[in-house]
Amino acid sequence: MTKWEPREALLAGPDGLDAYRAFVPECARHLCRYAEQMTGALAVEVGEGQAGAVGELMREAGFGAIETRRDLAGIERVVIGRAGEAT
Repeated sequence: MTKWEPREALLAGPDGLDAYRAFVPECARHLCRYAEQMTGALAVEVGEGQAGAVGELMREAGFGAIETRRDLAGIERVVIGRAGEAT
């Protein structure tokens, strides 16, 4: 596994969410930069069992309409947060 994964993916803190904690709020700030309200969306791939926590990070950063998409094995693998939409 270490041959294919980026170093940051393997060193993401005890729960694997440090990178999300850093960039989700930054993405929200970027989406707000040129508009009064956030516009756009953020979609991220997550590890097994992380979808709920990443969705909550998105919600806390101001994203709404949080949804997940499953991979072919049925695992929640992608979390999508839309800016400016109600949860």
